[in-house]
Amino acid sequence: MSVINKEYIDLQKEILKKQSLWKKEISQDFHPSELSTKNENMPLIEQMDFKVPIPIYKSWILELMELLSNRQPSLTGEMGQIKELLNDVILEQWVDEVLAFNEYYFTHLAQEWKVSKWIPQFLAEHAIRPYLRQMADVYAEELTSFKHTGTCPCCGEPVRLARLEGKVGKKVLYCPRCYASWSEKRTKCSHCGVDHDDKMNYLHLENDPTKQLYVCDDCNGYVKVMDEKQVLKIEEPALLDLNTIHLDILAQEKGYGVTIEKDRVN
Repeated sequence: MSVINKEYIDLQKEILKKQSLWKKEISQDFHPSELSTKNENMPLIEQMDFKVPIPIYKSWILELMELLSNRQPSLTGEMGQIKELLNDVILEQWVDEVLAFNEYYFTHLAQEWKVSKWIPQFLAEHAIRPYLRQMADVYAEELTSFKHTGTCPCCGEPVRLARLEGKVGKKVLYCPRCYASWSEKRTKCSHCGVDHDDKMNYLHLENDPTKQLYVCDDCNGYVKVMDEKQVLKIEEPALLDLNTIHLDILAQEKGYGVTIEKDRVN
């Protein structure tokens, strides 16, 4: 079940294919660097001097703009307008602001450029993800030692997605943005970090035994959880997140919500 229309899902699948190819482009040139600090209680991205080559980043944004124009010709004018205004200074700012989850910056920019509100942040976000996913791969082993809760230990995305894996149903959290993964005790709240089985509830869908919600009555946080034993095909995290938006709606209707207030662009 999905509340997202097929056209948008198909668009996202095309973007994911591009992101996969882009990630391969940079895989040989992306090497781990020394952390300025080693703080296991804050996301890795906040501890690194994260550099993105602007010419590559720009080329990916232009590809995204072409894809959007091809799929929705009514956007062609706005894409042309953005193309004329893009320069290296703006793109460097985009990298900084998208990593900081600064929705206000992109909203203000869209108003200034007289383009649809969602477009600049959408472009900036989807063009940065191949770098974040490569970073998650390179530092995968190191990320297992991180102890903070509520956000992805790699990129800082709010936690909202998990899978139960293997015969014992090990709880593994997945970031739909950078694809980092890390295990966690099933009775531990992924938001407030407290292990309190008496405060955790499990909401099941009558017509879908493969997915459920883990909700915490202490902090009101929730996580969407898929049981791998119940499905034939495992979707990659970004698609699984999109195709389970109905669970976000259900959780919010029942008064639960992600406790870290950061608006996201998917």
